[in-house]
Formats: sequence, structure tokens, C-alpha cells
Amino acid sequence: MSSPLENEDVLKADAVSTGSKPAVLVLGGSTFMGRETVQTLLELPARVCVVNRGRSYWGTRDPSNGRVARLTADRRDKRHFSERLDMVTTRLEEKWALIADFSAYDGADIRCALEGLRGRFDTYAYISSDSVYEVSSAAGSGWMLQARAVDESFAQRPAEDTVRKKLRKADSYGDGKLEAEEALAEGLDSSTRAVALRLPDVIGPFDDTLRLWAYWHWLRAGADSCRPQVRKLPAKRARLEAQATTESFDDPPLAFVFSRDVARFLAGLVGKRLQKPFDAVNVGSDLQVPLRDFLELLSKASNPGQTGQADATGPLLLEEVDRPRSFLPSVERPLPLDFRHLKQAYGFDSTALPDVLKTCADWFAGACKEFPEEAAEAAMKLPAAARTAALARAELLERALTDLEVRGMPYPVPTYKQYASNAVFAVQISLWAMLFLGDAIFEALKVPKPEIVTSAQGNKMMSFMGVWLVGNMVSAQLLNTGAFEIQHGDQLVWSSLEMQRLPNMADLVQAFAKTGVEFLQKTEV
Repeated sequence: MSSPLENEDVLKADAVSTGSKPAVLVLGGSTFMGRETVQTLLELPARVCVVNRGRSYWGTRDPSNGRVARLTADRRDKRHFSERLDMVTTRLEEKWALIADFSAYDGADIRCALEGLRGRFDTYAYISSDSVYEVSSAAGSGWMLQARAVDESFAQRPAEDTVRKKLRKADSYGDGKLEAEEALAEGLDSSTRAVALRLPDVIGPFDDTLRLWAYWHWLRAGADSCRPQVRKLPAKRARLEAQATTESFDDPPLAFVFSRDVARFLAGLVGKRLQKPFDAVNVGSDLQVPLRDFLELLSKASNPGQTGQADATGPLLLEEVDRPRSFLPSVERPLPLDFRHLKQAYGFDSTALPDVLKTCADWFAGACKEFPEEAAEAAMKLPAAARTAALARAELLERALTDLEVRGMPYPVPTYKQYASNAVFAVQISLWAMLFLGDAIFEALKVPKPEIVTSAQGNKMMSFMGVWLVGNMVSAQLLNTGAFEIQHGDQLVWSSLEMQRLPNMADLVQAFAKTGVEFLQKTEV
């Protein structure tokens, strides 16, 4: 009978030349943060065992290529999971230097892990969330606070049971994460230590939520009708009701943490004795800005001169709507997170947010070719117009149709509209000339100056901006055809002008089938 523990030899101390590599148990570790953490631990170096359901992500179930021990176990079967942890820890014949838990969602998950480990570890690092603050007394009061940032002490449950139940119903995820922290603190013995990493939205390569990748696609869609959406200001939020507060949910600051920073922090815990039996720490990048500013940073990281959203010096163009299609943040609160404890107690400096976004943007660009299915899935999160433009921009249609050469070009604008757009520009120049040189012009023509010119000259800057905005809006409307057409050779496959809508994937499959082109479903063996 084969052993359920794969690559067991990597855990044996006698298989290591120095015999000094620490042993680390990773609960999860298949994708995203866990994947980065396993790689960072191997570089320490450390002996690593991962325990998860054995699912495949990004085309593989073993991104470490056999360099770690692997044990398949499903946390939903509490007894079986606990027995598996007991088995692998017994075979290790020593304590784990670190437990890195990415997969626990509530107190029951933590308790079954502790039952199997039976105190045979030095440090237990639990991946928690800043959602724990959403079930705190601060959230229950509507964030009616004098504080300027949310530190670790805020994670206190409300005293009133009715408020607790209301918050639990509003954010069951945060409630489960805080319950897991509480179970971990209660389940430690005198020889063990634990820390909960309270993470905001995590971004980085191999993010299987695809949220940041979707925004990257959106910024590159390159058309006025495809602008990323943000909330129109001011907006109302039901949870605030009529309460007065010095902060606002209209444009809240967004907190992020780099997946590689999480891995780096966890690796730093190996061999480190924590001061307190249980600690909690906010981990994230210092810069916290509203979504519109965050998208500006992402646009710059993605080479804005090539995005079509803005030129190298101009502002990012966004669409303000009452109910935007948005993917971030997961949690909205009017206060930023406080990272002082991270710096003071752990001496940890997070990667600057612009540098994080540059790394992500570069990875997205390469991943469109390396992982075309995931890239297309990210683009499919967008509204219809942006979705189609993003797929074409990222050359994902060409990846799907490898035997075809795909070429894109702008739909020709009718000649009369081009002339009309030029005429609008000429009118703009004329109006600006009258605005700044009106007196001289009308004196030279020996005609009285119109009252409207006198009024406009009274506020030249506002008048100038008005002419600029209206003229540009009219010109853009004239040049925007709204056309999206696909041709295969001389055959018209799809025309949005005829169909009065953009195509979905089913439309494309059916339309190409009529030209003799078939989409083949990719299967993994």
C-alpha cells in the first residue's frame, strides 16, 4: 500500500547534509500566498511539508516540482485532517519550527489542527484578515471614533449580543476569522507561540481571484466606452444612515499587502521566539489611497503611455457611476490600517505599493501568454465593451485561434465626421481667441463687443475650461463609431453595427463555425 505522504524523504534530517534545516508545515500552499511562501521557505533553506486537498492551480498541483513533502487532506473532514497532521508530525520525529496556516476559516478548523499537532511546534502563524475589524465594537458603533487608523487593539467584539449577531450576519467571513484567532489563543500550551497576520486585500502573481488582473485588463482596453468605473461622489451608504462622522465611506482608503511580503514575513518567523504567547499584527503596504488613486498608480505601473486611457502626463480617465462594477476592495471602512506594530515589534518593512504594482503589471503582461485561460477569465469579469476590447488588446483571441493571424485596426470614421471634428476644433480656437484677444479683434473690425464676450472675459479660466470640455466632448462623440467588427478573410463574422450589441463567447463560436473555424476545448490529461 502506497504512503499518503509524497516525497517523505525531504523531511528526513539525515537526508540533509548539514542536518540543520528547520522543518515547516504549510496548511494550504497550492496557490498564491501559499505558493510564494513555499518557494521562500525553500530558499532559506527549510524542509517543507504541505497539507492540502491536492487541487491543481495554474496548470500544476505541485509548483515546487517535488522539492516538498505533500499530504492530501480535506479540512472539512475534521477527524481525518487531525489524524493526518498527527501522522506526519509523528514521522517527522521532531517539532515543527513553524506552522503556516493558510486554510483555516473558523475556530473548528483551528481546533482540529491543534488536536493533531498536540503542541509539537514552536510557532503557529495563522493567516487571518482585516475583516476581523468588521465584527468589532468599532464597526458596531459605525466607526464613530477619534482614532485616525485601525490598530490591532480594535478587534474586540461588542458587549451587546444583538450587535454581535448583526455584525456576524453582515460579515460571516470576518466573524469566522476572529473566532479562529480566539481558538488559537486559547489552544496554546506554555511552550508554543502563535501570531495572527491580519491581511488586507492581497495582490501579487498567481492570484487566483483575478481581481487586480481584471483591473489591469480594464485600464488597457483603450476606448472611451471602456473606462474603469468608480463610485460617483458623493454617494450614500446605508450603514451610515443619518450618523455624523468625520470620515466617509464615499472614497475610503484601500489597504493592500504584497503576497511576497507575506511569504517574507513568515520566513522571518522561522527560528524566532515571539515575546508574547499570542500576538496579532496588521501586515501591508504603508500607502493607502482611494480606488481612483490606486487605479492611477496601476495605470502608471502598466506604462500609461501605451494604455489609451491617458497620455504620459494627463490624468487617468474614469467613469463615475452610482453603482460601479468593482472588484476591490473586499472591505470598506473610513479609516486606514495602522502598521506601526509591524515595524516596531517585528522590524518589518513592506514593499512600496508602486513597486508592488509594477511587479504585478509586468507579471500580468507575461502571464497573458503563459496562462491564456486565466488571462481570459480575468477579462471576462469586465463589462461587455471593456471585456471584448481587453481580450483583443491582450491578444487572447489570437491565443485561442493559434492557426489564425489576428490583426486589429480602428474602424474608419466617416469623412464628414472627420471634417465636423476639425470644424469643432476651429470653433474652439476662435472662441479662445475672442476670450483673450476680444477687445483688439472687435476694435479692429470696428464693431461693438457682444455682451456675452464681456461676460465670459469676466471669468476667463472658467470660460476657457468650458469651451475645452464641451468642444472635446462633441469631438469625441463625432469620432466614436461604436463599431466592433470581425472578419475572417473576406467574410464578415460579426458586426456590432448590424447586431446593435457586442458579441459574447457563444456568439463568436457560432459565427466562426459558419466560416469553417472551430474552437477546440482544451483538456488536461
